[in-house]
Amino acid sequence: MIRSRLAFAAASTLMLAGCQFFSGSDAAAPKAPSAAESPAPNAGRAADPVESPFGPGPEQTDGEAEDSVISGAATATVDGLGRLTINGANGAGFVAKRAVPAGGAAEADPALLQGADWGVEDLNRGGVIDNTRLTLTFGADGKVWGSTNCNRFNGTFTATATSVSFGPLAMTRRACTGEALSLQQRKYMDALGGVMAWTIEADGALVLTGDAGKRVLLRR
Repeated sequence: MIRSRLAFAAASTLMLAGCQFFSGSDAAAPKAPSAAESPAPNAGRAADPVESPFGPGPEQTDGEAEDSVISGAATATVDGLGRLTINGANGAGFVAKRAVPAGGAAEADPALLQGADWGVEDLNRGGVIDNTRLTLTFGADGKVWGSTNCNRFNGTFTATATSVSFGPLAMTRRACTGEALSLQQRKYMDALGGVMAWTIEADGALVLTGDAGKRVLLRR
């Protein structure tokens, strides 16, 4: 998760199709727009539309609550799905997501793979052995590492908006305590070989799929 502090100048609001369209600056209050600069009533919506307001404060409309969030100090975070959350000092806030372009889906950002460990919940649609933990972690420097529950591994990866490819993965040589664990380790390392397609589902799960039925479902 990415977190930052923001300080917004007072935002000006315009009526837009019955909802509020806001504008402003994170450095200084903007000059009042001239008639020529004012957006038309049916102008395009903001790039990051509001997805789910947390709700206005006492005696506030939704639009007034949003204005209070972006006026003054605020905290901004971006979660693993790329959703932006802004919380104002007064407790009000809202969540936004990047708009989907007309006629197509928004391109996934490979940076969403990076950060905290992903834990494997399913391997090739066969589940995982109870009380075992298989992990995968993508670093910002192109490094990847994780655990097969028996051993640690590390290597490199290259990701695009739709696929991820793993370089040779080096692994420690500790023996697993049982054939079932050894088999699970082999399946996991085999699944991570070559190029895999990746998607992040609506519930936050990461799904990696490859040829020959390879599929790894992971979750933070």
